[in-house]
Parts: sequence; structure tokens; C-alpha cells
Amino acid sequence: MQEDIEKTNNQEEEILYGDVCQIIDGVRDRIATYLNTEICMTNWYVGKRIKEDVFYNQRAEYGKQVLKKLSVRLTERYGRGWGYEKLKHCVRSAYLFTEDEIRYATRTQLNWTHLRSLMGIKDPLERQFYAQMCSMEHWDTRTLDEKIDKQLYQRTALSRKPEELIKKELEEQDVWKFLVKGQQPIILVLARSMYRHVPPELLPLLNEGRLLIISTSSSFRQSKATAFARNRYICDIADDILFIGATGSSSLAPLVEEYAEKEVKLSE
Repeated sequence: MQEDIEKTNNQEEEILYGDVCQIIDGVRDRIATYLNTEICMTNWYVGKRIKEDVFYNQRAEYGKQVLKKLSVRLTERYGRGWGYEKLKHCVRSAYLFTEDEIRYATRTQLNWTHLRSLMGIKDPLERQFYAQMCSMEHWDTRTLDEKIDKQLYQRTALSRKPEELIKKELEEQDVWKFLVKGQQPIILVLARSMYRHVPPELLPLLNEGRLLIISTSSSFRQSKATAFARNRYICDIADDILFIGATGSSSLAPLVEEYAEKEVKLSE
């Protein structure tokens, strides 16, 4: 009897300990995320303000002198963190990134050192590729720099595709990343046949019962017929449908007409 009571007490203590640790760790993570966002946004706002002044005067030499003088005064007031090189990175960030892009980067756990490395990449699509890989694979700055030096992007099949297709695939990765982070159920409809092996990143979702994988074709090369069958199957099981970019000549046009009662309008 005494042993049972002690065992119950120990279990309760472990639960209490785990709950308290979870609270502390959660607060620490939120504080770290908040500080990272504020640091990156401060640097971007500083760069934007300097950029506006230099752009207005339209003189490169004037811009250098402005940065040097400003860095001296800021260092006197705030310390070594606001030197000339730091201000150059701030200005460069304002030229390469929008405010929304900076906020998005910090939400996906990128910090200022990540952004500094990305600033050295001229091609916007290549820069977006590495930013997404950092977020998905949790790369630190050292790993990011190594991947850039080894030209990972150039060695992938993605870099050899047309620009519009690269943009589309990167956007699709963004959508998938947000879906995975949520709590809602996900239905993944494969364009070709079922996986021979389920990708490791999908296993946790399957184990949680959040993911249903559907394939309507056994073919590894998608035809118009199998694509249409897949789209019709999804229309059949869906409660509401949003057709995007479906014109009268689109392959989706017959489905738009057939499932008009399920269609959701953006204007609604």
C-alpha cells in the first residue's frame, strides 16, 4: 500500500515537473522569437531610413560618408554593434528584402546572421531557395554558408527549370510548410502514383492521424485523363471548392460547370 502511494506521488511529481518545464521553455522560446524579430526589423528599418536619404541625394560617395559619420556617432552612443560594416548590411537588407519578407523570415526561425549570408546571393530565386531550406532543415549559419559555397542550388534539378515554374514550386513549399505547422487535418493528393516509401517528414503526420494520402493513378507519368480523374475525385469528396485560374478553355472548365453548386467565390 505504501509503495503504491509513493509510486503515485512520484508520478505526480514527474507530471508537475514536466508541466513547469514546458511553461518555462515555452516562455523562453517566445522571448527568443520576439527578440530575434525585433533585432532583424530594427536593422531593416535603420537600413531603409539610410537608403531613403542616400537615394534622395543620388551620390555614391555621399552615401559612404553618411555611413561612416553615422557609424561613429551610433557607436559612441550604443556601442560596437553599430559600426560601418553593420550599417552597410542594414542598407543592403533594405534593398534586397521587403518588410514582409523580413517578418516572414523571422517567423521561420531565420536570424540576422542567416539574412546576412543570404544578402550575398544575387539571384532572388536562389536566395528564396536557401531561405526555405534553412527553415525546413533548421540550418545554422555555418551550414547555410557551406551549402552556398558548395552551390547546392545549382546542383539541384530546380535551378534548371523555367523561372515561373521555380517560383510556383517554391510557393507550394511555403504552403505545405504552414500546413504542417498547423493542427488541421491534411489530404495530400499525389499527381502520380503512391509513394514506394513514405517520406520521413510525413511519418509524424501519419502517426498523428492528421494526414491522408490519396492517389487515383498507378501511372508514374501523368496523362490528361488521369489528371482529370484525380481532379474529379477531389471535387466529389470536397464540401466546398475554390477554382483558381479556371477559364472557359481550361481543363478544369467541365468540372467548374459540373460542380457549380460546391464552388466558393472569393468575393463571398
